[in-house]
Amino acid sequence: MIKSSIIMISAFVLFIAGSSVHTEEKIIINQNFPSAIKAGDEFTVTLNIHKSAISGFARLQQDLPAGFTAEEIESKGADFIFDDHHIKLIWLKIPVESDFTISYKIKTEKNISGHQVINGMFVYMDNDKTQRQNLTPVEINIESRMITASPAPQVARRLLSIAPEKGEYRVELIIHPNNTNEPALFTDEIPENFTAELIDAHEAAFSFEKHSVVFNWSKLPSDSVFTISYTVKSGKAGVTPIINGVFLYGDVTNEKTAMKEVPLSEDFPNTTKEQPAKINTIDQNAPLADTKTVISEKKLLPVAEKGITYKVQISATQKSSIKNSYWFTSKYQINSDVELTYHEGWKKYLIGSFQAYKEASNFRKQTREKIPDAFVVAYENGMRIPVSEAIRSKSLNQ
Repeated sequence: MIKSSIIMISAFVLFIAGSSVHTEEKIIINQNFPSAIKAGDEFTVTLNIHKSAISGFARLQQDLPAGFTAEEIESKGADFIFDDHHIKLIWLKIPVESDFTISYKIKTEKNISGHQVINGMFVYMDNDKTQRQNLTPVEINIESRMITASPAPQVARRLLSIAPEKGEYRVELIIHPNNTNEPALFTDEIPENFTAELIDAHEAAFSFEKHSVVFNWSKLPSDSVFTISYTVKSGKAGVTPIINGVFLYGDVTNEKTAMKEVPLSEDFPNTTKEQPAKINTIDQNAPLADTKTVISEKKLLPVAEKGITYKVQISATQKSSIKNSYWFTSKYQINSDVELTYHEGWKKYLIGSFQAYKEASNFRKQTREKIPDAFVVAYENGMRIPVSEAIRSKSLNQ
């Protein structure tokens, strides 16, 4: 009988002790996170909080991995703070409800992957004492996302003669952003004896200072294609400006070092009805001028031809004056019309126009008897492209 009483008393004591442990577990926090996401995804987090009878000050904190950012959705009166990968919700007085829900949005970067863990803590006051309760660690598996780089922008230029007798020309650039919406900068360096005036900046900030023409975009326009333009003037007849430029896009926060350069094509795609104006002509029977004298080109600057064409390049120069067909006839016995193009700061001279590479190659062989450095170049709708690409494209479309 005494033994049975002892057993009953012991069981009662254990029951009381168990009840005490249960009543001390006042805080229950259920965290709702996805178990797996793809890098770059956004998702909403909800936390269901059972606070029992506590009141007054409380703080909930969660530590996010690098590459995660958070935005408040519902904080139930708390001050929501996201700083240095930490989320903090601070209540001077926690809600009176025993159960309530808070939520926030998480954004992830596209370059993160792997297994990530989110830890947290809930801090509150109970009987004037600070209590801390660790949250159950949350594990998220992040699947890497294949990032396809957008094609680089394409930029082409041409020089149009407006009033040769006044030394006035127009520079036009056609720009294909190719869905690139990053910052961009275009700069042209013009000769000292020329001035520049804006025609169309197309959302860019324009400036002209110390012989530099600058177009600056905080973000490239969303147009599939657009044109910028300006005029250059010297006041002297027969003076053609030699203009060198560069187009950069990308991160501008580090003094251009992170920006990427886009090569300039010398011809426009066939997207504008306006044709280049004729450059001043000269007397073809006049004596051959030396390279110190500016010679205007009789032929029009080239108009973009549709489809793929091949030409033969016979010369390229940066600083020497413009040469006309008569100059090449006199010096090299070239009897074909010579086209002048502007490409990557160079004046380049082309002859011939062929639909087939074999025809262009045969013409190059004949030309090399007069100019050994002559070679074949390719164009698609007026844009210069690698010869190998032109041949491959031709074969695929036949």
